[in-house]
Amino acid sequence: MQKKKKQILEAAVRLFARQGFHATSIQEIVDEVGIAKGSIYFYFKSKDELLVSIFEYYGEQLYNAMAEHPGEGGLAARQRLCLQLERQFRFMKEHAEFIQMMIKEPLSGVHQEQLRTLAFRFRSRYLNWLYRQIQAIYGSEAKRYWADGVLLLGGMMHQFMEGIMIDREAIDDVRLSGFLVRRLDDVMRGMLEAGEPPIMGHSGIRRMIAFGLAEQEEEHAHAVLNELKELAKGTDAEETIALIEAELNKAAPHRVIVRALLALLEKQGEPNWRETLRRLAQILEKSWTD
Repeated sequence: MQKKKKQILEAAVRLFARQGFHATSIQEIVDEVGIAKGSIYFYFKSKDELLVSIFEYYGEQLYNAMAEHPGEGGLAARQRLCLQLERQFRFMKEHAEFIQMMIKEPLSGVHQEQLRTLAFRFRSRYLNWLYRQIQAIYGSEAKRYWADGVLLLGGMMHQFMEGIMIDREAIDDVRLSGFLVRRLDDVMRGMLEAGEPPIMGHSGIRRMIAFGLAEQEEEHAHAVLNELKELAKGTDAEETIALIEAELNKAAPHRVIVRALLALLEKQGEPNWRETLRRLAQILEKSWTD
């Protein structure tokens, strides 16, 4: 990203966090950066477009914190979750003004379809991410409680994130990450021992993940990718699938890269993968043309 564009984004976030989106003028933003008013329109056509760019810029950084990083593939699922949680909490501390901006002025007051789509997309990806962590750690034995585990872990994370916003120095990222994973173990073990019927079933969590999105959005691609991961275990295709997932986790995935990786995956795969690959390609192409 160009240095000046980044400076405008960061200045806008500071002002939106202090004053709110609607109360901040373009003039105030350019004064904060120290540029002529006309210069900002070289980078952004409007204040709404600036706000969308803020969400894309910071969203991609947060997606990267959630994603599996090189060298983590061989770690146990609990260790990977701890590292990913730690990166998310660190992101919140480093970009507290962005989080404060979102809290100060909810998106309900912004008449920007692209922004609403980004917000729903992030929410869905986050729930999908939680769901994949629960699956990887607890396996089929706890399948009936996967959805409840997602909501309980998400709730715990949300409250501690608020705590970080209030006093970011009081909470240690590493300690908090390990603490949450251990509490998740307590919760999942307790549900298995009690044997009570789950509160939220798989169909319910799927509806939550899809809420606010088109019928076939990129988020559904992650479910199909999970199927492919199972098929590809122990093969060279595992790395290709990881690359596809990393690209889809970006705020603005590069379609040419994804298509090229899908073509490579088709060459690497077995005949019984073809239908799953076709479904994945169909979901992505549909979402890109809507």
